[in-house]
Amino acid sequence: MTDTDVLIGADSMWSVTAISPERETYTVEELQRLVGGHFELLRDPVIDTVSGKTYDVWVNEEPLLFNMPLNALASRIVGVELLGPVVFTLKGRVK
Repeated sequence: MTDTDVLIGADSMWSVTAISPERETYTVEELQRLVGGHFELLRDPVIDTVSGKTYDVWVNEEPLLFNMPLNALASRIVGVELLGPVVFTLKGRVK
């Protein structure tokens, strides 16, 4: 990972998009738009082994309700099965 926030789409092409908040931190509305609805923070953050930076992981709260597909790339990074779009933000970017 880099020194930016990342959105990983749940598509067969493993789309990875650099993102940034409209202001200094993300709003509830921004995160909802990115994950496609209500969101939740995964309990364990992800640590980039190269930079040592810590990333929070945000996912849709009810991906099965919306029939969201498996996000294979994000699942590999985090180590658990994740569905739908997944947002990685630098720790502290969401208030």
